[in-house]
Amino acid sequence: MNESAFIRELKENLHKRDFIKIKVLVSHLGQLDTLSQNRFLLELSKIDSEFSIEVLAYMAGTQLGLAIPEAQLFDMLLEKVVEQPESLNKLFRNKEIVNKKLLVELAVEIQPAGIVSALVNYYSETKGTDSRSDLLKALVEIGSGEATRAMSALVSLDDEAAWIPIVTSIGAMETPDAVESLNQLLGQDEELDRTVLQTCYGMQLPLAHRLIVDSLHSPWVSTRKRAKVLINLAPKNYLPHLMNNLSSWDSDFVIQALNMLGDIGDAIGVRPI
Repeated sequence: MNESAFIRELKENLHKRDFIKIKVLVSHLGQLDTLSQNRFLLELSKIDSEFSIEVLAYMAGTQLGLAIPEAQLFDMLLEKVVEQPESLNKLFRNKEIVNKKLLVELAVEIQPAGIVSALVNYYSETKGTDSRSDLLKALVEIGSGEATRAMSALVSLDDEAAWIPIVTSIGAMETPDAVESLNQLLGQDEELDRTVLQTCYGMQLPLAHRLIVDSLHSPWVSTRKRAKVLINLAPKNYLPHLMNNLSSWDSDFVIQALNMLGDIGDAIGVRPI
């Protein structure tokens, strides 16, 4: 392939913003040597518009066999997207970009307005386990209340295999918002309850421990039993909440707390009483 003719045609189509022809050129880019590929990037870097961002994202998301390191593409995209952050949300809707891994990384780095919605919509559209895992990790890193609530809304009672990583990711946030989102998931399905309680058990927040104690009053026997098992595994984490229940105006709470303290049985449970 004649490099001079290639670069000349590239410049012409960049000027025309002809994405279809640019895609054809990009598909042949791997046939050029490293120097020529970098000349391509140099010409692209001179274009200060959403169009250059779209072309770079397409290159990053397509298997082209390029000699250009992924980190180089990421840095170029980062530099341009920082100037036009709203363009990132649009890229997640672009069907031409098959692999959006670099875009997910950019989302965490820049976090423009509306990015949580863009990530959640993309999660709903994609079926790949690895892609979904990357998206959940990104939402955890963003860590906002909006991200937490959005992840909770992704839980579908029809797809147990999918809800496990979602619930686990919510727990990884270790925030009061995360605990509240987990609380909102309780009471819909017995297996979902089990997953939520197991996630709370792995959290360090006292609010998460409180949620397990509160589950002693679940209408479902399986949920109550699971809560008891988890409390017995690490009783010291739950004693303050059980003790608080002893002073409750609700006699059921008092009786349940006494029974649980009795189940704990040893000096750990007896001494506070």
